[in-house]
Amino acid sequence: DIEKHGCIYSSSKKEKQIDNLIMESESFKNFIQDSIVIDPKANLLKNEIKEKYIVYCQEKGWKPQKSSYINESMNSFMLEMYGKSESHSIEREGRASKGYRGVTFKKV
Repeated sequence: DIEKHGCIYSSSKKEKQIDNLIMESESFKNFIQDSIVIDPKANLLKNEIKEKYIVYCQEKGWKPQKSSYINESMNSFMLEMYGKSESHSIEREGRASKGYRGVTFKKV
């Protein structure tokens, strides 16, 4: 393209591929931002968030981030975006589990 036209042309297909790669590289943060909303009466377990994130990636044809990255970044993303700190005492099936109070998944 440079020799022929004097500049580099980018096809819209290539631009979409690049945008998709960028979105995939930030998939967990995008998921947290796009899929969770404040709801004072609700709560989410960390495992529920991870499971829903995996489905989110599958639907988009993306490879999910590594589990270690998810575990390391979830607390900071939830605090940054929703002001929610991790709780160690969210009840599910008679057991206390780790998660976040006051948030739920967006209704589709």
